Amino acid sequence: MFSSSFTNSYNTNRSNKNTKRPSENIKLIHILKDKKGNKLGDVYIENFKNDIFKRLLITIVKAGKIDTLYFINECQFINPKGINMKYPKENFNGYKIDSFTDDSIQLFGLGKNSVGTSDPIIIKWNIKKRLFEIFYTSE
Repeated sequence: MFSSSFTNSYNTNRSNKNTKRPSENIKLIHILKDKKGNKLGDVYIENFKNDIFKRLLITIVKAGKIDTLYFINECQFINPKGINMKYPKENFNGYKIDSFTDDSIQLFGLGKNSVGTSDPIIIKWNIKKRLFEIFYTSE
């Protein structure tokens, strides 16, 4: 799929417990599954404080290798096809999870000084495309 600094720090921390951890914290927050109960991916947040985070990663382990299925790196939402969405930098202060379903995550962006929030952002498994992407509700 694609790699990231998050994946590299995750691999280092996972494979060698004696290695000093990076300054950024990492936490597993959810496991996504399809309608049959098959695992789609693990959801991690990085660089978080009080449930507000700046990075999110969805990964899956296949044949002993970690594949990155989706990555939020501050203002960019990225899947294996490329940039899925950009969040405006000028007002960026992080994200907060609103809710989970088996195959999706709903979150919202927080404005500077935690004042103001974005409309809900839904990252959902697209079964036809076999990837995670932003789900847009019809207007």
